Amino acid sequence: MNEESQRPALPNFAENPENISSDRSSDQESAPYSRVLDAIRLEERQEISDYEVNIQHEGYEDRLREALTQYSSETKFEPGDLVQWKTYMRDAIFPYAGAPAIVVSYLDDPITTLRDGMRLPEPRNLVLGYLDGANEFVIGFYSSRRFTQWNQVDTDNSPGETD
Repeated sequence: MNEESQRPALPNFAENPENISSDRSSDQESAPYSRVLDAIRLEERQEISDYEVNIQHEGYEDRLREALTQYSSETKFEPGDLVQWKTYMRDAIFPYAGAPAIVVSYLDDPITTLRDGMRLPEPRNLVLGYLDGANEFVIGFYSSRRFTQWNQVDTDNSPGETD
């Protein structure tokens, strides 16, 4: 019996979107934001579908273990260092995979909650900057565990591609 036939059948939420709970009220249906909400739901269904495909691919378990290894190793950066996402660690749109960001600083008191009090799954202890499409310097807060020194040669990932 091969590895794939041993895996339990998983629900396919992408094909059965009614399986995803919806908190729509009649007020939301008529709101001008309903198209935005529909687009978000469509994107969520696509992410679920992509996940379902990914977990069925051979070697998923090995990639998962490698991701943990990557996450568990942490490099201490200095302000001015150029960094990039580690493999499997990109959890934000910017900076793009393979593109450099610059270390601005470390936070003495890492961010652990959002403004609404919701707890983050990991502390954000690193302040990074990058130039956006308008050539404006933008800063953001990230977990240093997700970054490594920038390698100019390591440009296997095209802009916007996720690991």
